Amino acid sequence: QHLNDRQKRSDDVLLKAVRILRKGDFLQTIQKLVIRKNKSNNKQQQNDDVTTNYYYFDVNYVSGVVCERNSLLNLAIITGGRMKVVKWLIETCHADLESADRGGFTPLLNAVYDGHTLLVRYLLSRGCSRDAVGTQHSTRPLAPPDFVGLNAYGWAVRQGHGSIAHLLRVGL
Repeated sequence: QHLNDRQKRSDDVLLKAVRILRKGDFLQTIQKLVIRKNKSNNKQQQNDDVTTNYYYFDVNYVSGVVCERNSLLNLAIITGGRMKVVKWLIETCHADLESADRGGFTPLLNAVYDGHTLLVRYLLSRGCSRDAVGTQHSTRPLAPPDFVGLNAYGWAVRQGHGSIAHLLRVGL
């Protein structure tokens, strides 16, 4: 029962996050979903009036039910390339750079697919793998059974993002 409650809460956070991210790059609102303030019971910390943060939601959580098995990082990319949220998830929350959705799309593959050049540069600078292979994007129907997928360069070419394909081929 406890596991089901936790999964439901996590699914609810993902669904709320999608609604927020579709509207814009609202970092503070996303932070409120993920972080809770926790006043410590430690007397010394109370005397110093220190507030500590803890994560209420696992940013690497992937639901088997909602959001096409996308992590919060993937959702921040596919809802319009929300750079502030993406940077916060990676730099502060240590989000998994290689989390993949049901079609094998990682954050880099999603940024390439959607043509977000600045995000592609940023993700490459953080060490994302160019070799991950995605078979289907979350916005498309199921891929044909014989389709083996494409790496970041292949998706850039297929989507007509020549400058991103060049960036992936020659590097930063």
